[in-house]
Amino acid sequence: MLDFLSPSIEIFILIFVAVDPLGLIPVFASLTSGIGMSKKDLRFIYVRATVVALGILMIFWFFGGIILETLGIGMSSFRIVGGLFLMIIAYQIMFGKFQEQREKNMNAAINDEFLSTLATFPLATPMIAGPAAITLTIVFADGTDLNLVSQIVSFAPVAAVVGVAGICMWISSELTSRVSPNILIIHQKLFGLLLGAIATEFVIVGLKETFSILM
Repeated sequence: MLDFLSPSIEIFILIFVAVDPLGLIPVFASLTSGIGMSKKDLRFIYVRATVVALGILMIFWFFGGIILETLGIGMSSFRIVGGLFLMIIAYQIMFGKFQEQREKNMNAAINDEFLSTLATFPLATPMIAGPAAITLTIVFADGTDLNLVSQIVSFAPVAAVVGVAGICMWISSELTSRVSPNILIIHQKLFGLLLGAIATEFVIVGLKETFSILM
């Protein structure tokens, strides 16, 4: 029984570390606070982000190797591009551009398109289904038996981690309304700084992998 469970436990732990669901609590609060979102809007965002992230990882689990091989794309490219996009968001948060944009969205009306965009990027990807999670998903899928039952059982820990991420975003949505606006502003600045550091690390690792021959 333990031999059967050990691979699933290993997958769960490594994917959990890669996704860092607990880290989504401050991220979700920073992205959704201060623009007058209702509980229904918040629920739409974290449910959609969870479903989209799960769909992305499921696609890469079953077809990732084929897709990357066909297109000739390496995971280092995902790291670099994802890092650059996150750098833009970090800059906007640090210098108030992100808040200005969010206020414009609030004044224009919070519609389904805006909520869907926020749920998809940066929450679903790259915060949940990021380069590390996608890489591990492809690696674990490659080492799994080809029969459908084994594939589904082995993918279950990945789905469980995404579910935990969804729960963490729900917890964040409940806490946001109970926290002082000043605290959220301070937190947003700190988050912007940390996000910039994470983005830089993504780019550095991606460049090292790309130009490993020259390093």
